[in-house]
Amino acid sequence: MIVSALLAGEVHLTAEAAATGIAAAAQGAPTVIVGTNGGAPYLLVANAAIKSVADLKGKIVGSSRAGSGTDFMLRRMLANSGFTIGKDISLIPTGVSESQKRAAMIQQGNIDATLITADIAHQLIEV
Repeated sequence: MIVSALLAGEVHLTAEAAATGIAAAAQGAPTVIVGTNGGAPYLLVANAAIKSVADLKGKIVGSSRAGSGTDFMLRRMLANSGFTIGKDISLIPTGVSESQKRAAMIQQGNIDATLITADIAHQLIEV
């Protein structure tokens, strides 16, 4: 991983996804993001019974893995929405990095919501 080389001083600058730097910083690494090409490319999706973020109370939200970009963003989004993880809402690492597969976990009833990449959202929209 390039972050390991950065932290070891082998390189001084990398061109990585912002999520890589965010995940490293969330784990205490002294990283700085100098610039990005826009906002986070994720959308929160949920099963059809969930109509608002408030409806997530008592539900299971799946991230890709602990410490990942999706995990960090979900923790921040849920906290900003007033949820206490472990009390109001369950956040579980699914071990699944592909958005489509996590969305399928919603359809299978394994989780109630997750983040997906914006580029595949059109595939999930019900007509």
